[in-house]
Amino acid sequence: MPWMVYKHLRNLLGIPIREGELHKHKCNCGHVWEHSDNCGGDTNAHTCPNCGAEQWMRYYGDEPVSEPVSEPNPYLFHL
Repeated sequence: MPWMVYKHLRNLLGIPIREGELHKHKCNCGHVWEHSDNCGGDTNAHTCPNCGAEQWMRYYGDEPVSEPVSEPNPYLFHL
């Protein structure tokens, strides 16, 4: 769902988009990262810092956030 539609629907339903709330994503490479809820539509926030693949589905599992990556590995995604 495009970010502007999401924001509009939440506004119509009276559900605030809270600044500072976080959610997680998990890539197929196994890397877990989190970002603010107000990053909807931001491709950079939804790009795996480990391999560079985009991941838009939220991760609700118990796995903790992975260690920070110094540089993305561009070859890992293509294996």
